[in-house]
Amino acid sequence: MGWGSGCTAVFRSGGSNSVCGPVGESPGKVDGAVVVQVASGADGTAVLRLVSD
Repeated sequence: MGWGSGCTAVFRSGGSNSVCGPVGESPGKVDGAVVVQVASGADGTAVLRLVSD
């Protein structure tokens, strides 16, 4: 299933950053961080992906 747009946020002990736009692959691991991605599907569904080190 293809995913449309979404946002990915990276949370670290010193702060966070995020980016929004088209969503492709699942996010990869980031040393010392938790990565959260939310993406919308064409059929009105959504997916929440959590990746941690």
